[in-house]
Amino acid sequence: MATFTQAEVNRIKAMYNNIINRMNDSGTIALNP
Repeated sequence: MATFTQAEVNRIKAMYNNIINRMNDSGTIALNP
């Protein structure tokens, strides 16, 4: 199992949140908003 520093965890969370925020109701992601 990989371990991450807190900074890495925060960066990964931010990246996933950005992806989730781009997702519309139909579940598609706008890569070029």
